[in-house]
Amino acid sequence: INSTYVPSFHDGNKKYMKDANASNLALQGLQYKHQQKNSKLDSRPPKPHEYYPPPPKKSLLPKKLITVVGHGSSFLSTTIAVAAGAFPNAGTSDTTHSFDSGSRGKNEENQLELMFEDSVVRSAGSLNGEWMIQNLSSPRGSTCNDVDEPVLVEALVPEECILVESTLMAPGNPKTAEKCRREVNIAGNSTSWTCGAKCGRDQYNGYALYPRRFFVDISSHIEWYLSRGVDVTVLLSLRDESISMSEKLKNDCPVKNIAKREEEIALTIMQDAYVKYGKRGSLLKDGDKERVIAVSYEGLLELKEAYLFDLYHQLGINSTYAPAFIDENAKYV
Repeated sequence: INSTYVPSFHDGNKKYMKDANASNLALQGLQYKHQQKNSKLDSRPPKPHEYYPPPPKKSLLPKKLITVVGHGSSFLSTTIAVAAGAFPNAGTSDTTHSFDSGSRGKNEENQLELMFEDSVVRSAGSLNGEWMIQNLSSPRGSTCNDVDEPVLVEALVPEECILVESTLMAPGNPKTAEKCRREVNIAGNSTSWTCGAKCGRDQYNGYALYPRRFFVDISSHIEWYLSRGVDVTVLLSLRDESISMSEKLKNDCPVKNIAKREEEIALTIMQDAYVKYGKRGSLLKDGDKERVIAVSYEGLLELKEAYLFDLYHQLGINSTYAPAFIDENAKYV
């Protein structure tokens, strides 16, 4: 069909929505969670019996990168990561520092403990360096406010090379900074490479400095990784408009006018990337693979394995892993 006709897009689902700030939403959410408890416990990856930290990555840059953006991104990024072998089905452990409040004097130092994760919070990478999966909120960062609009940055670099810029910013790790300079080409004094965000200087040279809350330009994110030889694909996790707004108001940004503005910016960024790098993207040449794939959250819940396994095929993932398909929209309608 050779046409540019566009209808009026009215959200017919809106009349079925509950107010995200209604007084009974919390109770309804608890009731829903109680109803789904057994199903969630059955589907949650089991906690590993032994707590050993994973061995270090071979390289900070993967061969293949999948960045998942949008609402429902945690579910989708974790599913893709398990299927690709970048995140174990049994969850993963990570080292963190905890303060022993009962110790004093020379024992008054941070202790190492291992924290269990059963979903991809920010990123996961396979130990052989083949895959990295990023879970990207749009915007990402601390709670929204009406003072500053989130900044637009060029790319989301590997987590090891990220520092959040602040007046109380701790010194970077010299060994990590050196790896970021050498392997990822993040250097404040480089004239041929960009840093993805603000370039760190002096003791932070090698790090990309991010604001407290920011959007990532998906198109330039793709170009940033392609220039470094990484086979990158972005998945746009698309969810019902009304439910997306209710979820955002409840869990991310309770100020309605700010939340609405952020949603508009996020969708504009997604649309721009889809036009440029989608299946018939304007920047794709003959024979190029699509770099942006739109994924329907509701479609995934409805069609389940049929939809998911087709997505695996598009991404070059050889897997039959299927998660528990739990409808997280139900608590909003």
